[in-house]
Amino acid sequence: MTLTNIDKAHLKFAATLGYIDSDDFAHLKQRWARYNEQEHEFGPEYLSLEAYLEMEKTSFMLFYARNNAKAITDEEIIKYYNSNLDLFTRADGDSFELPELVEIIKKRIREEEYLDNVKRILLQYEEQ
Repeated sequence: MTLTNIDKAHLKFAATLGYIDSDDFAHLKQRWARYNEQEHEFGPEYLSLEAYLEMEKTSFMLFYARNNAKAITDEEIIKYYNSNLDLFTRADGDSFELPELVEIIKKRIREEEYLDNVKRILLQYEEQ
C-alpha cells in the first residue's frame, strides 16, 4: 500500500494535534498491527491496512469535532443553518427547527474545519 497525499495530510494533521505520535508509514503499520492483535467485542476481527487507515481518519475527524474547545458563535450556527437548509428538511418538506439542531450544526462546522486544515496540508504536498 502506498499512502496518497490526502492520507499523508490526514496523518500529519492528526500528529500535529497530538492524536498520534508520528505521521509516518511505519507508525501507521504498527498501530494497524496492534489493532488487529486486540480482541474486538464489536466490528470485524481483522481490518486490512486500507480499511484501518479509513477508520483512523474518520476517528480523527470525529474526535476533533467532539473535543475542539473553540467556541462556535450563534452567528456561525445561524449562518450554517441558513446556508444548508436542504440538510435540515424532512422528506415531506417540513424543516427541523434551529434549536433542535445546534449540537449537530456545531459538529458539522468542526468537521468542515478539520477537513479545511487537512486540505491546507494537502496543498503543501501537492506543491512539492
